[in-house]
Amino acid sequence: MDETVIRVSGLGKLYQIGVARGKSEGLRHALETEIRQFGRRILGRGGRRTETTTDFWALKDVSFEVKRGECMGVIGRNGAG
Repeated sequence: MDETVIRVSGLGKLYQIGVARGKSEGLRHALETEIRQFGRRILGRGGRRTETTTDFWALKDVSFEVKRGECMGVIGRNGAG
């Protein structure tokens, strides 16, 4: 049984960690901000961020294959997976 059932190439997960300026940011505020920025980008009016962000790559350029009957997991240094 050498049949590959899952093939992943170049997988990545980027988190943007930001610090809000000004008012406290709840879920509603965060969603409204993202929707406004998305609309601005679609209309070609930019999409300025109202916060400073830092990029954090949790996964970057990960490739693997899983063959029939195998299992696999991805677990980070802190045990999250």
